[in-house]
Amino acid sequence: MKKQLETPELQTIYPILVGELKATETIIDEFVLLFELNEFKKTAKENSKREEDETI
Repeated sequence: MKKQLETPELQTIYPILVGELKATETIIDEFVLLFELNEFKKTAKENSKREEDETI
């Protein structure tokens, strides 16, 4: 979804994509809390940061 935010042809639905991304992150956060997946969340954030660094 983050890559879609940067796609020029999808700029018309940018607000929708941002909302979906936030909703997905909220769902992930809830699963982390519910199933005590703190290690998973840490790894996911590190992977996300790595992907962002690679695109820059």
